[in-house]
Amino acid sequence: EKITEILSRYRDDNSGQNISDELAGILRIPLFLNIFLKSRENGKNICTRGELIDSYTESFGEERKENSFMRFTVQFILPVAAKMMNDSWSFEISRSELSEAAEKAFDIFVRNENVYQNFVAVKGFRKKQLIKSRERFDVVEYITENICLMKHAPGQPHILHFTHQFFRDYFAARHILNIFQAADISYGYGFNDEKKEMKK
Repeated sequence: EKITEILSRYRDDNSGQNISDELAGILRIPLFLNIFLKSRENGKNICTRGELIDSYTESFGEERKENSFMRFTVQFILPVAAKMMNDSWSFEISRSELSEAAEKAFDIFVRNENVYQNFVAVKGFRKKQLIKSRERFDVVEYITENICLMKHAPGQPHILHFTHQFFRDYFAARHILNIFQAADISYGYGFNDEKKEMKK
């Protein structure tokens, strides 16, 4: 009843920013309704599930600008992990696979100098700080204790999954977008082979 009441308020909005039937269906999920309400408070006009999660993950990073490892984890490590899960048709990932995803993210976005300098550094990340944090933290514990988008499977402490399936799907798509953007920005003319290899 409360959800219906809130949604009717936005459906009868005269601002020209009414929500669609499709979005109203998505907003019946409390997670998305909370994100939607917070985004409206911040003046954003959100129309799709993807935009809802974009808004959430972007605000997650904005609130924690002082912690670049946390932002890097949300923007790059979780997407690599989600893509690995998606590729194996699984909603679960082992602790060791999640650690492997972190290494893969560092290989792609930090250790590749072209990608780091042209795509990652310009977002405000600093390589030495990221590497120092990677050595300092156990990435699995860091994700489960500080980011709270993944949790242990009941009775299986070595298995993790996203707190909601939508997060797995979103982050898997985010990884593909990260790769395409990184390839296009990092490799200019004359680097067609490198660009193709990265996108492959």
